[in-house]
Amino acid sequence: MPPNLNWSVNNEYQQFNEAIDILSEYNDQPEDILDKFLRMYHIIENFMYKYPICELEQKTGGNMFSIRDFRNMYSKVNKDELDSLKRFIRKVFDDVNYDATHKFKEQIISEWDSFISHHTTDHADINTLFTQLGISQTCNRIPPREFVGFYSKLIYQVRCSIVHNKETEFHFTHSNMPPMVPLILEEFLLPSLEKMVFKLIVEKNQLISYAHPVLKLWDN
Repeated sequence: MPPNLNWSVNNEYQQFNEAIDILSEYNDQPEDILDKFLRMYHIIENFMYKYPICELEQKTGGNMFSIRDFRNMYSKVNKDELDSLKRFIRKVFDDVNYDATHKFKEQIISEWDSFISHHTTDHADINTLFTQLGISQTCNRIPPREFVGFYSKLIYQVRCSIVHNKETEFHFTHSNMPPMVPLILEEFLLPSLEKMVFKLIVEKNQLISYAHPVLKLWDN
């Protein structure tokens, strides 16, 4: 977990009840790595669509919403899912502190570099998996400016390869899962997503924390 998480009973954690329920199921599933990943993805997906609502709520400052405000919000939400995911991940990477000296982007890039340096003999197999997932980068040559796109696509394509079962798409199950999938999930992807999710839930932030319990639609 990120160091020195600031728990506070005043942070209105009840607004995260759904995500906390999923985390409880996630923690109760120690064996099934694909099931764990899908549960974590459901939380990220929840935050991905909550973020534009929080952005709109903060913009209005608790004042009345207009139809124009809702239309602008829907235009942000009603995008390609990968684009919405990338937009959310970019906000987390650029705006959320992992610790006192590092943003999340620096931390996750550092974790990927460490993972790759510890698995030099697996680079060819990792790159083969990337090709199967439709990822164009080479695992040990991902420029920092491309990392948000790479990380978002890795999350999204692994999700699609688990839940989609079409002849035109790369699909795997427990019985035919490439060996690099559990390696990447267990040693990089799930730990990095855990850090992100716990940080966003535990510490109140403007990204996914509602400031008000209601949306004001008209003045009495």
